[in-house]
Amino acid sequence: MRKVFISHPLTSSGSFERNRDIVDDICREIMEDGDLPISPIHAFAFIDEETPEIREAVMQWCLEIIPTCHALYSWSDQGGCSQEWEWARSAGVACVDMREGGENGQ
Repeated sequence: MRKVFISHPLTSSGSFERNRDIVDDICREIMEDGDLPISPIHAFAFIDEETPEIREAVMQWCLEIIPTCHALYSWSDQGGCSQEWEWARSAGVACVDMREGGENGQ
């Protein structure tokens, strides 16, 4: 079983609810493949408001988690997703671009 970090926008490309629904489906697919999805959107769902301080703290926690994963799958090259991608690459974590038309996208 591999641990797969899900790097997906929270609010930058749609509403939180819509992005959460998308990531629900992504997590199901990863589980069906026999891997463990690591989803910050789900892990921090208890946070009901986003301030710059909270956003920074969550990003730091994500950066702590990424090196423990076997792969990072990304659906964006902007904002926090870009930071996560660069951090994963520097930590030697395999990165997969899942955007449509992306290097490894669907």
